[in-house]
Amino acid sequence: MSGRVTVLVCGDTMRGDDGLGIRAAAGIPAATTALAEIRQIGQLSPDDLLDAKGPVIVVDAVYGPSPGELVDMPLVDLAGSAQHALSPSTHALPLPTAVALCIQLRGEAPQGRFLGLAGADFGIGAEVSESVAEALPQLTTAIERWIGALAHPAALATATTTLEGDRA
Repeated sequence: MSGRVTVLVCGDTMRGDDGLGIRAAAGIPAATTALAEIRQIGQLSPDDLLDAKGPVIVVDAVYGPSPGELVDMPLVDLAGSAQHALSPSTHALPLPTAVALCIQLRGEAPQGRFLGLAGADFGIGAEVSESVAEALPQLTTAIERWIGALAHPAALATATTTLEGDRA
């Protein structure tokens, strides 16, 4: 896992908390974005994952955990059926299904992370909820740290321990 990181940012700013990934990615410093290709994709498809050449970070709003709660997991774990509750289901294909299809088509799991932030209101025209607005800096920091870790494999083991320990 080395080189340029692909960051796939899902969401729609017209749907309240659904646009949180777009807002969080906008706060990433230029020095970090130089290590990544950041794509706003709306909805994740298997093709988005198949087109990525290096490690991948998928960022999206989720539904299920308490609003404002950060979800940080290996991307391959998202393919597990128990994670289907992490999608607000505005996607044509639920996130776990898109990842699972990519694994089937590629023959291996894409390397990377899923970063989600639990939202509260996904209605058209809704404002960003207070709990999400307060948690956006945490998501931005997580994206920034994972870009750095995935772009520099020597730092990955330390970063994984540190980042996963931050959630404990």
